[in-house]
Formats: sequence, C-alpha cells, structure tokens
Amino acid sequence: MNLKTFFRKSVLEVGALALCLSLAIGLIQPTKTEALSLGQLGGSILSTAAQQQKVRESLDYYENDGRNQLFEELKRSDGVNNDSYLNEELERIMAKLTSAIAKKDSSITDKTYNYFINPKTEFNAYCSLGHNVSVNTGVFSFLDNDEDRIAAVVAHELVHGQKRHPINGAQKG
Repeated sequence: MNLKTFFRKSVLEVGALALCLSLAIGLIQPTKTEALSLGQLGGSILSTAAQQQKVRESLDYYENDGRNQLFEELKRSDGVNNDSYLNEELERIMAKLTSAIAKKDSSITDKTYNYFINPKTEFNAYCSLGHNVSVNTGVFSFLDNDEDRIAAVVAHELVHGQKRHPINGAQKG
C-alpha cells in the first residue's frame, strides 16, 4: 500500500468512527430506516476498532521493518538531488550529529537515519516514520551552504525522530 492510499484510508476510517460515535451518542438522529440495532452498532464499532488496529500495525511496519521501503517511496515522490558536493556535506553533518547524539542516546546507533536531499527549492526539511529524513535543496541555498546552520536544521529534524514525533503524531491522527 502506498503512502497516499494509506492516509486516504485512514481519513475514511476516522470519518466512519466519527459517524458511529455520533449515532451512538445521539448527535445525529437517524430515521427509522437508518437506525442501527444495538448489535449492528456494536458490530460497526468493533469493525472500526479492527480497522484502527490495522492502522496501528501499518504505522508500526513503516516505523520499523518497512522503513527502508518508505524511504524509497519518499525518494520517488520527492525526487533526489544527486549533487555530490551537497550530498557529501549532508553526509558529514549526519555523521557529526549521529556521533554527538549517540553520547546521550545510544538508540540512534540501533536505528540509524536514512536521509537524502530532494530538489525542492523551498526552505524545508522533515523527518518521517522510520527515521527517514529529507532535506530540501532550498535549505542549502538559503543558508549559503553554511554547514553549521544547515546542521542546526537537520538536528531539529533528528530531535523529532529521537522523540518519536512522527509515529506519535500519526497514531494520534
């Protein structure tokens, strides 16, 4: 399942849950032909719980075993900047940051980061599920290739990964 399909299904599942809950607490008054029996309502809620479990399992997969698959999908969707100078700069930054973080949090060596530079010209970077980091080319140009300033942007993204913000945010969503 690709990422767009996954999120589209998640939105539909959340909408179905909201409808079931609205019916259950009486916010929406169904007509006699629309009314669900308690058994049907219970079945709908259990079905939604099963769907939520599937979402949790999918998120766990992309956070762990499927993280490299997600990484490849992100590179396909964002595109990759193969500029050797910029990639060497990002490689140096990642090595320094990983080493520094490992002194306080050894988990970074258990699950190293996948990273790439995408060709987008806007100033942005992100950390997704599975410790996957993408840095827009715009970060390098906006910061005049100042390695320390670029490292600050990348470090910000690594903090998100180390604090599990991508998985926690996706689970809340």
